[in-house]
Amino acid sequence: MRLRKAYLLIAILALLLPGCRRHAKMISRSDMISIYSEMLLVDQAIREDRSLKKSADTSLVYEPIFEKYGYNTDDYLYSVSVYMKSPDKYSKLLKAVSRNLDAESESSRNSWISWIRSRGCEA
Repeated sequence: MRLRKAYLLIAILALLLPGCRRHAKMISRSDMISIYSEMLLVDQAIREDRSLKKSADTSLVYEPIFEKYGYNTDDYLYSVSVYMKSPDKYSKLLKAVSRNLDAESESSRNSWISWIRSRGCEA
């Protein structure tokens, strides 16, 4: 009888625990444009700085960008999957990112190199 109750308790917990996790949030279009822009600037800074190129871990670099806007990696992955369901809208979003990046100056790109080093995002 005790064994049966233990199995029942384990089964109930197994069903309830996944419900305790926070569900991924949808990232707004404006935040997604900003996030993508910053991700691409970080990637460019890493590619351009030889000391970072071999040692930077982008998984450590991206999470603070998501957090800056109140999101996490799960939110980002969920949002990308939703945006990609509508190729026309996703294309427009990426064009907006491109326009946003065109407006960035060289000095802001250089500031990303300093930011990466200050955050200890090198592997």
